Amino acid sequence: MKTKISVKIFLLIMLAFIMILAVSTKINIQNRIDSTNHYLLQRIIDFDDLDNLQQQLGIEYDHYLQYDEVMKKMNSIDYISENYNLYQCLIQQDDKVVKWFSVSPYLDNYIHIYDESSIYISIADLSIQQRQSLKTYLMQKLTDYNYSIPGEAEVKYVLDDEQLIYLQWGEDSYGQLGQHQIQSASVVQFCIDGEKSIQSQYSQLFLSQQKDLEHVLQLKHHGYMMAYYTSYHGHYYYIGMTGLTDWEDQDQDLYAVVIGVEDQAHIDSLMARQYFEENWGLFLGAFCIVICISLLVSWTISRPIRALEKVALKIKNNQFDEEINIRSHDEIGSLAKSIQSMSSQLKNTMEQLNQEIEHVKKLEGLRKDFVNQFTHEMKTPLGIINGYSELIEEATSQEEREKYLSIIHRETERLNQLIQSMLSLSRLEAGKVELHQEEFDLENSVTEIVDEYEVLLMKKHIQVDIKVLHPMIQGDRKLLETVIHNFLSNALKHTPEQGHIYITIDHGFSIINEGSHIDEEHLSDIWYTFVTHDHQGSGLGLAICQAILQLHHYDYGVQNVESGVEFYFSDSKYDC
Repeated sequence: MKTKISVKIFLLIMLAFIMILAVSTKINIQNRIDSTNHYLLQRIIDFDDLDNLQQQLGIEYDHYLQYDEVMKKMNSIDYISENYNLYQCLIQQDDKVVKWFSVSPYLDNYIHIYDESSIYISIADLSIQQRQSLKTYLMQKLTDYNYSIPGEAEVKYVLDDEQLIYLQWGEDSYGQLGQHQIQSASVVQFCIDGEKSIQSQYSQLFLSQQKDLEHVLQLKHHGYMMAYYTSYHGHYYYIGMTGLTDWEDQDQDLYAVVIGVEDQAHIDSLMARQYFEENWGLFLGAFCIVICISLLVSWTISRPIRALEKVALKIKNNQFDEEINIRSHDEIGSLAKSIQSMSSQLKNTMEQLNQEIEHVKKLEGLRKDFVNQFTHEMKTPLGIINGYSELIEEATSQEEREKYLSIIHRETERLNQLIQSMLSLSRLEAGKVELHQEEFDLENSVTEIVDEYEVLLMKKHIQVDIKVLHPMIQGDRKLLETVIHNFLSNALKHTPEQGHIYITIDHGFSIINEGSHIDEEHLSDIWYTFVTHDHQGSGLGLAICQAILQLHHYDYGVQNVESGVEFYFSDSKYDC
């Protein structure tokens, strides 16, 4: 089924709108995310913690300690910040972590419970399977949100001298209960096998991988009192650091670092949701406007195209008179003008083709006449030769034989000239004649040829007037003299006694003879072979002239003038 162009245009505009909207939305949401991360960086990273650490170490703005002094004093410090959601460490210039700190007395495999007091319990003695089961249970309970309020993960435990004796969570347990009194409490925070539970600034609980921290610290150059954020493995990391040693001691430079973590997917989705909630009305309005614009544009473009299609179908059916009423100054208007022009040209071409067909029919008639005329021209001298050949045998005297031989010789010469003329014409039309181009004085050639006809001119008392303007011409001298011979011979035949012949030389040759005009209907046929209006020549002379002039790429022609007939040719390169 054929899809309408209006539908295609509508869909294209809608697709472009959706793409632009998607890119714009992506940029706006990303800007929101960046703004949120800057806000969280300022909220999570508290430089007061780092200032307090420097004060505890006795570090001043213009006085830093040496590496050994810092390490000695740091052994008495358990943590940098009281925020248990932060990772805290010392690193060297080469990103090597020298020491990890924690509010908890444990760095890994502990749970933080709260009943009447806050207690950190080590679960390092649990098996790997038990620790994984405990982590699954805690995450399931703590992430069971009810109206944005996190759920509670209750465990039962027994401690003996701060050592874990028994722990029960869900349907699983560790250790032996015995005679000890069991207690219940809620887990508020934990770290199991390098995965630490983090309470997001948006009350979202998620797990953070401790193994990613050292890589994250390599993503930024170190500096004194600097804060930045970065993303890695689905989390945003907010890092604050300050120098603790003399910055000139590059080999043993120490930095105190605090690292906050947020779940990247949660923040990204939250910012996207907020953006769409705030702008859904704008999106809906823009969508409606784009639909209206798309319909208008598709109708505006498809309407003239349908009109063009209608005209094209008529042109297909050889109907070329349909007008295209499109006046726009765009590509469609240009196309309409082109189709209108094409229609006119096709109409003219069809008319020309019909004329060509008529012309071909006419040429076919001329070809038949040529065959008949050539046969006649050949048959006549051959018949004469054959007849007088028989008479020679019957001649009774030498005088009669010589007379008959003279006639046979004359007809043989006539036949030979006819054949030579045909061969010359054939070679010229086939382009097998090589031109010997040269620039020569046409006046000299014309004067010599006129002198050759002096006797015939005097016999008919014909006066020749020669006017010379520009005698120089570029061409094959011998072939052009053949043309002049033919033109002058024809002029001489058709000029009455006491008449005039006018020759003009102007980068070409023009000859006007007084006498009767040539019928206008025969003017275009006069150059064809065996076409002659005087019935005295063979009809090949002007055909040979035409072939020579076409070979030179000259302008040439014949026309009736007031006093008679003019034949002419000229070198078009001299035209200005």
